[in-house]
Amino acid sequence: MGRFAFRSCARIRQPGQGRRRLVYAGLLAIVLGALGAPAGAPVSAARVAGAHPAAPHQRVSPRDRAATRAYLQAEYEFELAVNHVAPQSRAAVEALPARLGGECPGVLAGAPAEEPLLGLLRPPGRSRPSAKARGEADRTSRQRAALEGELTTSLFAAASQPEQPAIAKLAAALTPLRWSDPRIAIRIHADLALISSALASRVPNVCADMRSWVASGYRRLSAGTKEFLTQQSASVSPPFFAASVETLLKRYEGPADRALIRRTDALEAAQLVNLLSLLRLDRKLRAAVGLKPELEELPDLGTRVGGGRTRDGGHYTVRVRAPVAILHGPRCRHEVLLEYSRRRGSSGIFSGSTGPRSCLPGPGPSQPPTVACEQGDLRITARVLPNTRSVRLQLSDGSSARSRVIAIPRRLGGPARFYLQSLRGPAPFPVSLTELDARGRTLRVERLPLLRHCRKLVVSPPTARTIVHATAPGGTPFTITGFSFRFGRHREFSLSSDARESGGFFSGIASSEEGRPARPAILAQVGLEASCSSQPFTIVYGWLKAPGASVLAQTPAGLVTLAEAKVPTALHTKGVVAYGSFPTPPTALVVRAPDGRTLAREDLSRRAAEQTEYCEGYAEA
Repeated sequence: MGRFAFRSCARIRQPGQGRRRLVYAGLLAIVLGALGAPAGAPVSAARVAGAHPAAPHQRVSPRDRAATRAYLQAEYEFELAVNHVAPQSRAAVEALPARLGGECPGVLAGAPAEEPLLGLLRPPGRSRPSAKARGEADRTSRQRAALEGELTTSLFAAASQPEQPAIAKLAAALTPLRWSDPRIAIRIHADLALISSALASRVPNVCADMRSWVASGYRRLSAGTKEFLTQQSASVSPPFFAASVETLLKRYEGPADRALIRRTDALEAAQLVNLLSLLRLDRKLRAAVGLKPELEELPDLGTRVGGGRTRDGGHYTVRVRAPVAILHGPRCRHEVLLEYSRRRGSSGIFSGSTGPRSCLPGPGPSQPPTVACEQGDLRITARVLPNTRSVRLQLSDGSSARSRVIAIPRRLGGPARFYLQSLRGPAPFPVSLTELDARGRTLRVERLPLLRHCRKLVVSPPTARTIVHATAPGGTPFTITGFSFRFGRHREFSLSSDARESGGFFSGIASSEEGRPARPAILAQVGLEASCSSQPFTIVYGWLKAPGASVLAQTPAGLVTLAEAKVPTALHTKGVVAYGSFPTPPTALVVRAPDGRTLAREDLSRRAAEQTEYCEGYAEA
């Protein structure tokens, strides 16, 4: 939400996608997602899979060369123009906090804060909130996000106003361009359509909309905010699953083009420095209207106490920081983070979020070592004895590796000592740890859990196809999409639903993974999702594997047979998707054979009652 707010008006570069990226387009979608409203139409099968196949490897035509050169030249001129008006854009944005601070100072100072305790993060002993309480919290969060989205749009409008002539010139230059690979023009036109839609949107009256929300007791959005949400939900979404423009254009570039790209990159780099400084204005704008800092911002990285190199060529770092109280409770004084950087440069924290190993309430005993398989790397961690100075790792082939331990001083919650090692699997695998003192004498030998088959799992990009296009009661269109994931030789299939509403919210409180049918071999992936808008509806769906069987939903009007749609062959999954939409949630699903026998029954009464209660809390007063 707020921490993404200013990205809509910033050309922030992402690794591998920094150059020749159209202003605003992909970044605006982040803001739309933060609003809790759709960023555009549900992703279609063609969009996910790539509507057009990659262009064959053929000789580059003069037309492709000319179009690429025109594209790069237009982008370079655009960056020049944006740099020229950068002082005006900055002045307009810098004036906004003072203006809103004068019109509605601290208007949201009394607004309910984000409440993470209603989610998964809650201290031990605290019961899960009721469905109605979760609905109320989600309604407040969505409404607050909508108003934050209005603030974002105000920033976007202020920053983009001086740039509009340059944007119009860029659009005029790019629109007629064509390539042999049709995906390039499709991607560019989608980006331009998103920019055009954003610039054409009405700038909301933020202060009036915020005052209206406050006057309603933080329960109802104003008509202006609802109109704003309708505009956002109608925005065109770019083809996110297609290749980037820069990737598609590489094969058409020549030496002169690459020189022009470097000049454009230099201009973008200069803008990036200015834009990063402008990020502070987002916090200043939020403070002007009384919004408190978000609770979900990342905590401090902490104090580095040591690190080293692992057997597989990676690096590790040990840090100690103040704990996240909501995770560890009041007794935890210090939290230990063990960070590991793989050989390929990517990094990840694999120990330190939860559990006794990462929490230091004070001096304490050692703990048993753990062995984990992380994408083909065998990761060994242990909290060792206070007198341990080094550890010898014994491997299955008879070899060993000796490495020192990291000490946590008393001022940071110690004394405590930690050991970390990583090696490539699957063999040789670790067998035991021998803890040694300062003189090399054995203090203790610990046997390790044996992991003999730790291999890197090859994960292929998912295949997605929209299986169902239908309309819910009240006229809201919805889709059901199937996803096929391949992990090595294993393949998994899942379903997801998506609805597009105007001014409403599609709030599924039960995902397809939560369904627990009586006989999964017959009916699986049961999903029950609801809209809590002014015209509520429920979508129910499931993956039916039994040939010739049918699924019926128990409703107040009796049993209703669900429609069926065949799973596309591209998803490598047999069976059909049974689905239906109803004004009220069904209480049961019944699977019947062609001869009328009941094959399985799924009781949905608890989930239906919870869903109804959730929507009661979610509804505006």
